[in-house]
Amino acid sequence: TSPWYTVYNNVMGTVSVLEACKGVDLEKVIIASSANAVQRPMYLPLDSEHPPNPVNPYGASKGCQELVAWAWNRSYGVPIVLYRNGVIYGPGMRKEIFIYKWLWNILHDKPCILEGGDQTRDPTFVSDTLDAWILGIEAEPENVVGEVFQISYGKEYKISEILEECFDAAGKRVPVIKEPYRPGEEGMREYFSIEKAKKILGYNPKVDFKEGLKKTVDWVATE
Repeated sequence: TSPWYTVYNNVMGTVSVLEACKGVDLEKVIIASSANAVQRPMYLPLDSEHPPNPVNPYGASKGCQELVAWAWNRSYGVPIVLYRNGVIYGPGMRKEIFIYKWLWNILHDKPCILEGGDQTRDPTFVSDTLDAWILGIEAEPENVVGEVFQISYGKEYKISEILEECFDAAGKRVPVIKEPYRPGEEGMREYFSIEKAKKILGYNPKVDFKEGLKKTVDWVATE
């Protein structure tokens, strides 16, 4: 995907939604941001107070999305709730995500491409992510409007460790092709504090990474 399309889609798509919400009697508008809005954290674990700090076009688009959302909140009273999601995986996941690509390649005896390796992610199983969204929808507006919530499992993995977990879940290995980091990926850390989501939303992720990967392998095998 081109940087132009990424920025246009994430920023102007959000503006279109926010414009449609202006002047409408809504309890809340939940915006799906991303850990990528904060790609160079100043401290870990990342909490809800950490400002955006992106370094590549996708991260910049999500950081801009957050700024746009708060601008419409302050200027027009759109009742914003912001979710920063970790990488979401599981049955039905986007096939562009590296976890899907690796599992598909492993199951089809094709090499896996590892770009970099020391950058980290905080993966979240799809059902836990959905639980968080349902909790946000059902929450009393006065408890959540104007707040940022980090939605993940709350555990940090190196990308190279995730690849090893994929091998374990699939029960076999394939060759690994090592390539340089993608632009902006070197030094990226993704590790969330989910205490605020637990306290206010009642969020409690239930599916650990090993269990989630096994469920994902079963689904990928049918694709």
